[in-house]
Amino acid sequence: MSTMGPITEAMDVEEFVQRLAADNEAFYAQTPPELKTYWPYRLAGSAQTEALKTRWFNEYIGTIVLARLVEKVTNPKLKMMIARQVGDEAKHAMVCERRIRELGDKVEDYDPLPEQIKMYEILDQYDHPEEFLAAMQFTTEHEGVRRNEQALERFDADTAKLFADAINPDEHFHVQIGWAGLRMLCTTAEAQERSRRACFRQREVHREWTAAYRERMLQRGLL
Repeated sequence: MSTMGPITEAMDVEEFVQRLAADNEAFYAQTPPELKTYWPYRLAGSAQTEALKTRWFNEYIGTIVLARLVEKVTNPKLKMMIARQVGDEAKHAMVCERRIRELGDKVEDYDPLPEQIKMYEILDQYDHPEEFLAAMQFTTEHEGVRRNEQALERFDADTAKLFADAINPDEHFHVQIGWAGLRMLCTTAEAQERSRRACFRQREVHREWTAAYRERMLQRGLL
């Protein structure tokens, strides 16, 4: 349960980001074990390609919504940091697609879950950049760093190398964009409260998506 209630008076920015980070850690600690991972077991065959196609779509749609976020940001340094992430996400999508094709599958027939689409629709609808940054880079991508490390043990050696070389190293920078952005933008009570709400909403939506993804994989006999 969160201990960080609505913000009506601005707090010191560093105190704010540290408290929000601590609240995220508490939320993650209380997450059921089966929802702390996308891949509870080592994957092979169609289970592996389905997992990669799911990841491909996240990178693909993430590229699109992040590109639109660039237009909403006015701080030049932050704008360029996010623009760099756009390129990272596009690279990740391309290397995932290449590996999927090497394994004999394709991305064109991937059918995203409603919960998966919902995550990105919410991000795309935010008017204030700090809401997006709090939800995605500060929260979802922070959890993602842990989940990405699991990929090194769940996929075959070539796919694990893809994550180790082309994906995982970028994710730490993406998390830092969230921290830097909140430090730049959350100087008022209103911005801090917007960010708090976006963060809290996103982690619930992300948990819903993880549960839905797990259920689909189980129904298809892939987990």
